Amino acid sequence: EYWSKYSSLKSRNHRLYALSNKKYNNLVMFPSIIINAITGTVVISLINSMTIYSTLVVGVLNILVGILGVLKNFFAFEKKYNKHQDYYKKYLKLSRRINTLSLTIKPTEFKNTITNLTSDFDKLLDDEPTLPKKYIVNKSVINSFDDDDNINNIVHLNVNDENDVDKNNDKNLLEKIGDKIED
Repeated sequence: EYWSKYSSLKSRNHRLYALSNKKYNNLVMFPSIIINAITGTVVISLINSMTIYSTLVVGVLNILVGILGVLKNFFAFEKKYNKHQDYYKKYLKLSRRINTLSLTIKPTEFKNTITNLTSDFDKLLDDEPTLPKKYIVNKSVINSFDDDDNINNIVHLNVNDENDVDKNNDKNLLEKIGDKIED
């Protein structure tokens, strides 16, 4: 259940950060498009009768469009949106695989499946783009997280039974599940 919540939270946080980057990209791009259209129209319609002031206004607006373009490229909002959107989908897929684990595989195949899931999870953690501090997942958030979109209440992979595994033991997830299967 812990890994299911963790992957769901990572998915959600990548989605939130992706959407925030999309919003900032739109905030920079829409004014650029509108100002570009206005200045282009003004230049074409007033090409013969432009005064010094209209030339100055068109020039300032074009400089503003240039600054907005530089900001868009510097902060790479669209690139960040695409990367975090991709990892949102990858973590969501991993979360679904974890949630359906006991429904889709035989108990004898748990160890192999957990090995594959652990490998996939490690790859995601190694390659994922960095999230800002406010989106980082910590243990207290995981413990208080209740994900209604997943089927956590159906699938319980409890490897921390008081009778089977010492709660203070620092075994990794794969070893705990392996111990549970052998019992």
